[in-house]
Amino acid sequence: MEAIIKQRMSIMKKAVQMHESEGYLKVLEAYDAMWGRIISMENSAPTSLTYVGELVEQFAAECLALTTDDQKVQAKDLYAAFCDWCKARKVESIPSQRKFGGEMILRFHRIKNSTVWYVGVTLQQEQAA
Repeated sequence: MEAIIKQRMSIMKKAVQMHESEGYLKVLEAYDAMWGRIISMENSAPTSLTYVGELVEQFAAECLALTTDDQKVQAKDLYAAFCDWCKARKVESIPSQRKFGGEMILRFHRIKNSTVWYVGVTLQQEQAA
C-alpha cells in the first residue's frame, strides 16, 4: 500500500511540474491520464502509437520506478538497461539512443548539464543489480 501511495504522489508531483501554470484542472487531468496508463497497462499514451513508443512504455512499466524525491539516473545508464531488456526479449531492431531519448523526454523530466539525467525515476532494484 505504501508503494502505491508513493507512486501516486510521484505522479502528482510530475503532473504539477508539467502543468502548474495551466491551473489545477489541467494538473488533475494530467495526473488522471498518467495514473490511468499505469493501472491499465494499455499503452494508451498518444506517443505509444509508434513501435519505439510501445517498447519504451513496456520497458518503463517493467523496469522503472517513479520516485518521490529528486533522485536521478543518467540517460546512458537507462539506455544500456533498455538495450539489455530488448535483447532479453529478442527484439530484432533495437531503437537508437536518440529515438529512445525522444520517447523518454515525453514521459519523464530531463535535465542536461555536461550529462543528461532523468529526474524522479530510477531503475527498479532487480534491473539495476
